[in-house]
Amino acid sequence: MAPFREAVLCHFADPALRAKLAALGEALVDHFLELEEEAADLGEPWAKVHLRALVEDLRHSREGLREVVSNAEADDSLADGQRLTQAATELIRGLDRDLSKVESLLGAPPQPQPKRGRGKPRVKKRG
Repeated sequence: MAPFREAVLCHFADPALRAKLAALGEALVDHFLELEEEAADLGEPWAKVHLRALVEDLRHSREGLREVVSNAEADDSLADGQRLTQAATELIRGLDRDLSKVESLLGAPPQPQPKRGRGKPRVKKRG
């Protein structure tokens, strides 16, 4: 896992700092995964759960790409700005098309079920 993606790490110029932040992100996620004693029943196979998460990550990245295109169009210092924005715009269109296709195949996500094995549910006493 890489919780700190390159889109975040690119804000830090020092390669050593970038490496430390990436390692910190990995360690943090590993720590929280260890704390999770028993995962909730997500109602579908892990491959579908993971694919849904990756689709969301790609949708988020697409929004970052739109921002880059917008900024590049206004940046006169980019010698090849027009080619970059054209290629990025084509990438956005492809992402839109392909992500929509995958989402239609996945269908609506099921509602997560509560964790099991944590004892009996509490019942309020009357009176």
